[in-house]
Amino acid sequence: MIDLRQCADKLAGLSTDYLLTYTRYQPYILPDGTLTGAGYSQLTGDMTYSVNPEEQLMEKGIAFVQATRDYSRMYEDFIGGLKATIGSLSGLTHHDFACNSGYLCYRLLQEGAFASSGSDVYDFVPIFSAMNNALNVNATYVQASYDFMSHRPNVDLTPRDIVTCTAFMLHSSDPTFLLHYLASITRRYLMLVSLYPRNDDYVVSYSKATSVFLGGKFPMCFDGSTLMSDALLRYGLESLGFRTVVEITRRPYWILRHDDWRCFIAVRD
Repeated sequence: MIDLRQCADKLAGLSTDYLLTYTRYQPYILPDGTLTGAGYSQLTGDMTYSVNPEEQLMEKGIAFVQATRDYSRMYEDFIGGLKATIGSLSGLTHHDFACNSGYLCYRLLQEGAFASSGSDVYDFVPIFSAMNNALNVNATYVQASYDFMSHRPNVDLTPRDIVTCTAFMLHSSDPTFLLHYLASITRRYLMLVSLYPRNDDYVVSYSKATSVFLGGKFPMCFDGSTLMSDALLRYGLESLGFRTVVEITRRPYWILRHDDWRCFIAVRD
């Protein structure tokens, strides 16, 4: 996880409540020791996204700390998988599609990427600015809304060497078109984390949880749990020019417990 306690002086003037407005979903340790992340929520369904140092000593807080550590380890496995597949990140550019507060952007810069950017529907410019100052990196942010009908965001995103998309395809009503768009902005490496059931058939299936997060109407309402079979994913990637597809081995501590949660890295040869 990203520990901001070492950077407290660079975040002076920003309250914990302010930082929590932006950081609560991804795993950070804030300057006052507050721990953030969606790991505990993923495991329990309890919508708790942060615990302060006092709460960390209580029963629920202890469980939250462990879940957040596992959540962070899972993120680091994704990053480790990228490094193992690519080798050095030096000189490479990166974009994280649906980046939330930018965790992967900062981490890939720390791991040697030349440039990193992120995009999401909400205004994360303030936290990108704060994190850049605190961590001495230079990640950029583009506020962009993906349109499931036109199959592209409302702003043009610059193609990058590496594109990552974590836990967004399951909220998509158009997963095959989303895959096509992500490939269009990927020069070489595409990392995808979502629900990909093992099935030899080319299948896309939707849950009855509709308009939960994005509020769309039919046919753009399937934002709860969209599943693309791994056979269809591999076929799509090959058709889009990615001849090598590597799956990152699941670890027992991954917070995304269901076996259908998988991480693939595709290489455009």
